[in-house]
Amino acid sequence: MGVPYGPASRNPDDGCPSAALLDEIGRCTDATKQAYTDGVLVIVDDIAARLAPDDPRSARVKTLSVFAMMVGTLQLSRALATDNSPIRSSKKASRTLVLLGAEPQS
Repeated sequence: MGVPYGPASRNPDDGCPSAALLDEIGRCTDATKQAYTDGVLVIVDDIAARLAPDDPRSARVKTLSVFAMMVGTLQLSRALATDNSPIRSSKKASRTLVLLGAEPQS
């Protein structure tokens, strides 16, 4: 599973919209928050269906947790002053997903 934590993903103009906009969405109307929630759950449910094709709902919480960790990692990597931070390594981010058991079932 590839994880896009390279320099382009840290650019708020070209990277993950969730990592770039969460602070703004938090200040928006309930309707905007609901629209964002609905969109995230579509993504989470799609990933959960790939991780646990026989029982996608069983993987929903883990998938949402991994999604949140990935978005948070991008937000943190954008705020760090150095390019040498371990958090900016896509290989380390991918290993974290493996450790969490967030690998697709074959």
